[in-house]
Amino acid sequence: MMRPCFEGWRSLLNTRHQGWPLALIALWLIGFGGGAQAANLSDVRVGLHGALTRFVIESDTKFPFRLFQLQNPARLIVDLPNMQRDVAELPLSNQSPLIEKSRYGLFRPDVLRVVLDLSTLIAIHQSRQYQNAAGKWLLVIEMAAPDASHAVTTKATEVGWRAYFDSRQFRTATPKSALQAEFTPKGVISAPRRKQSYVPIVVMIDPGHGGLDPGAIGYKNTFEKDVVLGIAKRLQNQLKQRGFRALLTRDADFYVPLAERYRIAQKHQARLFVSLHADAAENSRATGASIYTLSEKASDREAAKLARKENASDVLVGVSDFEEYDASVQRILLSMSQRVTQFESSVFASAMLKQLSSAINLKSHAYRSAGFTVLKSPSVPSILIELGYMSNPDDRKKLLDPKHCERLAITLAAGIADYFTQRKKNRTG
Repeated sequence: MMRPCFEGWRSLLNTRHQGWPLALIALWLIGFGGGAQAANLSDVRVGLHGALTRFVIESDTKFPFRLFQLQNPARLIVDLPNMQRDVAELPLSNQSPLIEKSRYGLFRPDVLRVVLDLSTLIAIHQSRQYQNAAGKWLLVIEMAAPDASHAVTTKATEVGWRAYFDSRQFRTATPKSALQAEFTPKGVISAPRRKQSYVPIVVMIDPGHGGLDPGAIGYKNTFEKDVVLGIAKRLQNQLKQRGFRALLTRDADFYVPLAERYRIAQKHQARLFVSLHADAAENSRATGASIYTLSEKASDREAAKLARKENASDVLVGVSDFEEYDASVQRILLSMSQRVTQFESSVFASAMLKQLSSAINLKSHAYRSAGFTVLKSPSVPSILIELGYMSNPDDRKKLLDPKHCERLAITLAAGIADYFTQRKKNRTG
C-alpha cells in the first residue's frame, strides 16, 4: 500500500531556504531497493477525466521520481534520475486547458526533467505509481484548478529520492548525483605535485543553454545549445594547445543553472570565464557578433533585453529555489571586489574585441554591458560573447560551417592569450 511520508525533506527546506517563494507538490514513492538499472521513458500522455487532468509518465521498469510545483510562473516539474528517453516530443498542450507548454531534457547529467508550463497553480487530487496489466510502470498525476475542497498543493516530501542517489549501486554507475555534488567539468586534472614549477592557467568555457533550454532556434530546428557546445569544444582544444587548462561547464546536452556556472569557475580557480551564445532576433537582417560584460545598469535597451532573455533560462527549465546553489544571486550588488573584477572583465573584453574585429563580422557598438546572471562572479573576470545570429541566414550558415567554427575557436583563443600577455606586461612594465 502506498503511503506518504514527510521526513527529511521539509527539515532541509526549513533550515536552508526559509521564506523562499515557491510551492512544492507532494511526492509519493514506493520502495525501490538498491538497483540502479536505468529505466526507459516510453510514453508521456495527458487526458481529461471530467474536471481532472490526468498526466501519465510510463516506463518499462519501476522508477524513482521527484515531483513539485513552482510559481511565478506556474510550472509542474517531474525529475527522473537515471532515466533513458525514447519520447521524441511532448505534444501535451492541446490535451488540457491547464497545460500551456511542455518540454523535457537533461537537467543534470543524470537527471531527466519534464516541465509543464501551467495556466494556473494546481491542486493534486491524486498521485500514484503502479504496474499495469501490460507490465508497464505508470506514474499517474491527477490535477485540477484549486477549488473550495482542493487547495493549491504545497506539501513537500522526500521518499526514496535521496536514498536512490545514496545507494551503492547508483554511486558505482554514476559518481556525481544532482543533489549532492556540482557537475565536475570534463578535463579536470589533479593538482600538480610540489616538484612541478608550472601551474597552467585555468580558463572556464561556458556553452550557453543546454538540455531543456535549446536557446535560439534557427532554420530546420538548428539549436543554439548545439552550436555553442561545438565551438566551446574547439576552443577548449585550441587553449590546451597553447598550454592553458581549459574546462567546460557542460560537455554534453544537459542544463547547468546560471549561478552554478560561475560557481564552477570559482571552484576550479579559473582566471577567466567565457560564456558562448548565438542570438536570435525578430528582424532576420540583424547580424554580427558582440561582447558583453556585467553592469548594474545596461548600456542600452538592446543589451537590457538580451540580459532579460538570457537570465530567463533558469525559469524555462524549472530551476527551483531549493536547487539554486546561490540563492542570493539575483540580489547581488557590485561590491568593491566585484568592481575590480568588472574592470578586469572590461580589459578582457577589449582584448577579445580586438581579435574578433580582424576575423569576423561585428555589430555596431559591439561592446556592451548589462546585468547577466552568469557573469556575476565576484572573483573571476567574465564576458559573454554572442557569436552571431541564428535568425540571420548568413550568420547561421557560418555558425554551422566547421571551418568557420574552427577559425572562431582560434580567434577566441588568441584573444584569451592576448589578455594574459597584456596583464603580464602591465605587471613587469
